[in-house]
Amino acid sequence: MKKLFFATLVAMSMHSSAMNASEIENDMEPANDGDKIEVNDEGNLKRMSLFHGKYELTFTTNRKSSDDSPYKVCTKHYTNNLPAIYFGFSQLNPTGTLNTTEALSQKSTSYEWGMYLFSWNGDFTNDHKFGCSLNLGFSRTSIRFRDNNALLKNENGELFFDNYNPEVELDKSWLRYWSIRMPLMVGYQSRNAKFSLSAGAELEWRLGALSRVKYNGSKHTVVNDPDIEALGINLLFCAGFKDFCVIGRLGVTDLMKLKYSSRTHGQDFGLAPFMIGVGFGL
Repeated sequence: MKKLFFATLVAMSMHSSAMNASEIENDMEPANDGDKIEVNDEGNLKRMSLFHGKYELTFTTNRKSSDDSPYKVCTKHYTNNLPAIYFGFSQLNPTGTLNTTEALSQKSTSYEWGMYLFSWNGDFTNDHKFGCSLNLGFSRTSIRFRDNNALLKNENGELFFDNYNPEVELDKSWLRYWSIRMPLMVGYQSRNAKFSLSAGAELEWRLGALSRVKYNGSKHTVVNDPDIEALGINLLFCAGFKDFCVIGRLGVTDLMKLKYSSRTHGQDFGLAPFMIGVGFGL
């Protein structure tokens, strides 16, 4: 029954084609027997000619040989390339007239981790390669200090950096704070969204800061809620490939002002955050 049904459809199709062909017979030139297929230098279909009796039916792709393959995927919209989660090396850089990293003896184990949870994206171009994104996330930063130094507060409430206690050997000393971050990024992404590059400015709201030390197996809070700048502005950079990226941040405004340090007595200076790390999408 199925064979009879399909045979009937084929016969009807051939009959219809013959009727249409007879109607336009005067407008078409007879062609030689044999189908023809033409391809470009890259092996893509350029022209295909099919013969039905003495009539030729031709299809062309109207594409140049230098065009990209039609099977490549094009993203529907510009997409944010900031990582869903990242981890990096963090430091505090002295700013102002004091231009020396010796102002704070920081450990290489200082770190920051964070997440960018929400983003709103927009296109600049019709091919979706250029666009912008507004993001929202949070982070936790831990700056660890060398030797017996710690971030302290004097009787006037001013922050300074000095030896915690000559009679106590510290296991570790660190400054910890949380941040809510809102970066506005402008970027480029490849047609298939595998490679991306973006840069922009980031507004940072800092909260939950503590200066702490650890000795004899116990942790102690030295300064609870140190006087840090609640709002800060950073420059942010991100280069990604697929779900992996390299991210860097440089503080434009100070995190805090120090009265002096053990290495720079009598010199006031500011400290701005710096971070470089790697991130991953989810």
